[in-house]
Amino acid sequence: MLNKIENINLKPEMRNEIKSSRKESGFNKVYKKENFADTLTYSSALIYISHLNWKLKKFSVSSEELIDVEFQYENYAFNFLVNTKSPSVKDIPVKISDFSTDSYSKVNRFILDVSFNHRTVNYEYISYEVLNNIFSKIKTFFIPGESEVNSTYYFSILNGFEEKLCNLLSQIYINIINFIEKLNNKKIILGSEDLSVYSGNNLSIKGIYIEY
Repeated sequence: MLNKIENINLKPEMRNEIKSSRKESGFNKVYKKENFADTLTYSSALIYISHLNWKLKKFSVSSEELIDVEFQYENYAFNFLVNTKSPSVKDIPVKISDFSTDSYSKVNRFILDVSFNHRTVNYEYISYEVLNNIFSKIKTFFIPGESEVNSTYYFSILNGFEEKLCNLLSQIYINIINFIEKLNNKKIILGSEDLSVYSGNNLSIKGIYIEY
């Protein structure tokens, strides 16, 4: 099992220092630099996410081939749990963390825990602007010392931003699927379930937490 991955190095000159890390899960396209624990170096999968300006923070595979993957983009982190055998297309859970807490003494991060239904979108160009709007609202309802934001504010926080956030998370989800495909050299097929019945409720907040 792969636990935590850090210190990614994409330099081509490192290729000769790479050795394959063979795992029972079948993810033999993951590479580690010899003698450096928790270091993942040079692969087409990592080049792919480097083009997205993503920094891989965590990648672990369970015996059931459930992948727990987390990456960071600027001050935001996204944590997904992906079933490679049957990836979800509805009620996909994701935790979004905002680490821009300079104005909030003792706060480490704000965490938005949501679920969403995947939508067909252009996954190549990604705008994260909606997160700035949403987390700005979250911070207006933040009470110092409290560990979560009251659920009575959820509607006000998401109002007007549901569609943009759902589109963003769908873009990110497809890019994560593409990343895993490149890592494992195996095509992943999304389910074909008709999501039209969910069109009125494509995204919901499960919780908003504050980590100190």
